[in-house]
Amino acid sequence: SSITKEGAKVIGVSVQTVKSHLAFIKKYHLNFLLLADPAHKVANEYGVYNPKWKVDNRVTFLLNPQGKIVRIYPKVDPKVNATQIMAEMKMLKSKMKTAKG
Repeated sequence: SSITKEGAKVIGVSVQTVKSHLAFIKKYHLNFLLLADPAHKVANEYGVYNPKWKVDNRVTFLLNPQGKIVRIYPKVDPKVNATQIMAEMKMLKSKMKTAKG
């Protein structure tokens, strides 16, 4: 994908089981890592688990190379999220080049 060509790593995390992940990956032909979090450890840590519905909310976190969250997309629309991330990555790269002078 364009995002990985730009040097980013894409990782999905969901509270679903590994078995359900395998079916989802196959159905949608995902080309990125999808991790299972059935104990909600990651979802709770990032504040995206909804105990009322027993699901995790779809949220994208963009981290810089140092692992710091630089942008949060709280209501992800899968049709436009990749474009949003690419624009943000280009802006961040531009800022880094300017800062290095």
